[in-house]
Amino acid sequence: MNSRTFLPRPRRFWAIAVAVLWILGVPTVGQAQETVLDGAFTEEQAARGKVVASTICSACHGASLGGGGFAPAIVGRSFQRKWAPGTLADPFAFISSRMPRNNPGGLTDQQYADALSFLLQTTGYPAGTTELVPDADVLRGIRLEALP
Repeated sequence: MNSRTFLPRPRRFWAIAVAVLWILGVPTVGQAQETVLDGAFTEEQAARGKVVASTICSACHGASLGGGGFAPAIVGRSFQRKWAPGTLADPFAFISSRMPRNNPGGLTDQQYADALSFLLQTTGYPAGTTELVPDADVLRGIRLEALP
């Protein structure tokens, strides 16, 4: 063993890997990750999202967002089948880059976060005390689980 080797190779690898994950803020074994079931948005934010959804999303997805003449349902079981399990980064990235169909990316990041909050609320996820922020790193840290 040379003087630079301070741990056997497998132990050194895992020690370095855990240190890198910790520095990057990635949850490791024993470290909890937030879920939508913890309340990832507020009632007020969902109310703002309802305005966005009723004025923009409903044109294609129907008034109840349960599907329109040419667009699928985006709430309820349809929402869960498409996005869960995963993180909130996935639906946010999709809607903020591809919706509305006639003006992709045409809303503000905050409007997209508000609309996603309304979709979560309408699907049945609980509100919490902290607003959902339009930040990819934060959204990757919030697991999207199917409702029981």
